[in-house]
Amino acid sequence: METAAYLFHDETGGQIGQFQLKAGDDAKALQWMDVDETLNLYANHKLFLMLAAKRLGAHWRPVKS
Repeated sequence: METAAYLFHDETGGQIGQFQLKAGDDAKALQWMDVDETLNLYANHKLFLMLAAKRLGAHWRPVKS
C-alpha cells in the first residue's frame, strides 16, 4: 500500500472548500470535517494531518493524558 499526501490550503474555504467530494472504490464516505488528535485514522495518516497543521501554523489539539 502506498499513500500520497498533498496539502492544498484555502484560507477562507471559498475555493477548495466548495469542491464536490465523491468517494472512490477505496472509500465508503467522503466529507469535509474538522480534525484533531482524537480522529481514528489508518496507518500514519494522522501524522500527515499533524504535519500539515504545523506547517500552516494551525492549532493541533493533542490528546490529554
